Amino acid sequence: ALPWNFCGVDQTKTEQLSLLLKFKLAETDLYNAPCGVYALKQMTAGNTRTYKHVQRVDFYCSPTRILDFSDFLGRTLAGLGVPAHLPAGVQGYTLASFCDFYVEMLKVSLTLHSQKEQLRWLQGCSDNFVGFLRCAEAELRRVVTAPEIAKASFGAVMPLDGQPALNLARMRDGVAKVTDAREIFDWLGQGSHAGPGSGSVSDIDPDKEEHRPVLNL
Repeated sequence: ALPWNFCGVDQTKTEQLSLLLKFKLAETDLYNAPCGVYALKQMTAGNTRTYKHVQRVDFYCSPTRILDFSDFLGRTLAGLGVPAHLPAGVQGYTLASFCDFYVEMLKVSLTLHSQKEQLRWLQGCSDNFVGFLRCAEAELRRVVTAPEIAKASFGAVMPLDGQPALNLARMRDGVAKVTDAREIFDWLGQGSHAGPGSGSVSDIDPDKEEHRPVLNL
């Protein structure tokens, strides 16, 4: 077994564990050392790989990091009984399903025309991911502090109409309208001569993360 836990290898760094036990998910650093997912990955690799420290402002701006976060926190919450999948008939977001939805929202940044627009988009996404974590915190506390905890059970960590999800959907719809208007303008101005680089969504590979800006400029 790996000598790893939420207090660090030497079991003296208790700050992050304390935050996690208080269900302060939005304040907990689940990426970096001593107990984040990349500290664990580095140890698992026998310290043959070094993971760059992730600045807090960029915690929720990368699809890869979000999926790592989802897997890592999902396994942690499973130990508390939080379901990875909802029973039939129960609607809402699990941690994994919201993260999948959120990754698609992050990819929208690659369809935007300027770095300023991309940074504004990433900041809006990040703010709403923190909002989602606040909703998840409330759901965890609801069960753990229930008067009859034996009868309480976890459901969705956020309803489908939770405000962060609505905000992101509204942002996405707004960008789609602007993009459509720009493409019509480009078509009217350039006709059939518009080629690669004209700014259409199809020109952009959402998997090339090196083209996505970061917020800690």
